[in-house]
Amino acid sequence: MLLLDEPTQGVDVGARNDIYRQIRTTIEAGAAAILVASDFEELAEHSDRVLIMSRGRITREIPTDRLSAHVLTQAMFDEEEAESHVS
Repeated sequence: MLLLDEPTQGVDVGARNDIYRQIRTTIEAGAAAILVASDFEELAEHSDRVLIMSRGRITREIPTDRLSAHVLTQAMFDEEEAESHVS
C-alpha cells in the first residue's frame, strides 16, 4: 500500500513523469495506492477513481469514465455548497 500526499509538488515535469511511472509500475506489481493531491488535472490523469470526503465521511465517488478536472472542480463546489447548509 502506497500513501502518497502531493508526491509531485515542487518537482519539475521530467521528475513528475518519473514519479508517476514508478507509481504505476508498483501498482502493476500488485500494490494499491492512495493519492492525495490538490491538482485536479493530476488527480484526473493518474487516478482510477476519486472518493470525495467531507467531515470524515466519503460523500461521493467519481469513476474513471466520468473523471476530469472539470468534474472534480464541480464536485468540490457542490460539497462546499452542501456544507454551507449544514448547521
